[in-house]
Amino acid sequence: MAQGEYGLFTKYFLKYIKKEGMPLREVFHNVRQNVYKDSRKKQLPLVRNGIGMGEFYFTLPKINFPSEPLKTSVAPPLTQKLATPTSIVKIKEKPKKYTLSIDTNCKYSHIYITNIKPKYERGMRLSPGIYKLKIVVSGYKKLRYTLNLFQDTHLRLELEKKSTAVATHKDKGYWTNPKTRLAWEDNIQKTSMINWSDSAALSWEDAKEYCKNLDLGDCHDWRLPSLYELFSIVDYKRYQSAIKKPIKNVSGGFYWTSSTVVPDTSGFFSNMFGASNENIAPSQAWVIYFLDSSSETATFATDGHVRCVRGAQR
Repeated sequence: MAQGEYGLFTKYFLKYIKKEGMPLREVFHNVRQNVYKDSRKKQLPLVRNGIGMGEFYFTLPKINFPSEPLKTSVAPPLTQKLATPTSIVKIKEKPKKYTLSIDTNCKYSHIYITNIKPKYERGMRLSPGIYKLKIVVSGYKKLRYTLNLFQDTHLRLELEKKSTAVATHKDKGYWTNPKTRLAWEDNIQKTSMINWSDSAALSWEDAKEYCKNLDLGDCHDWRLPSLYELFSIVDYKRYQSAIKKPIKNVSGGFYWTSSTVVPDTSGFFSNMFGASNENIAPSQAWVIYFLDSSSETATFATDGHVRCVRGAQR
């Protein structure tokens, strides 16, 4: 990257915070998608939304003020008889309304606005405010969405299919996540060589080799998971064993990932923001502690635990 240029994350972050009326969640969504696309699917920033209720904007929506100056009335002379109160006509301005259209990834969707009486119709006009949406489709999980309507809005929502796959494979020693379709090693007998103990933990290179040679469930394509893949089995509602419940065998130490880190000479991990240093070889990799769902980096020579994964990589 040439001197003075921004990394992918910073480049798109600066682009989208200037968009008028774009909420913070949409800013990071667009940044995340563009970084993933421009990096040829090698970088996928991890975004956590800490905002509770309401919306946050870097650039407020544009407000259209009336172009014509307000007309003022001239007070009549004192000698002129003033109009009686009964002759004064009050004109009420109609509140501005905005159009609302909703699309989903399903052909037949039942869309409801639960906090108003009128039924939803595509292109209906509504007053500015908060509206609670409910989308119901057969074979898909019910979706609830809160919309802050302040302009004409065309909303697209994605529904998730209900899983019909079998999630556990106790007889084969691994567990398949029905959402990601990734299979995770969970057999203490097959991993007795490390026995989930600190004294028998593996270096990063040995962990990769272990997964490469693993023969489990009549499958031979096991590998070391990426950071985002390993995060997919973290259960943030649990503590001291913050891992998805079907998985039983877990240690208190950290677990290796295949995601490497190139240290920046400036003292900051520049690749976190899309930059890279081609002259420096990776010397560290990301690791995850299932004790408290935290993550950090460790040098390749450090001893850690391993949980192999298999499944199509995109």
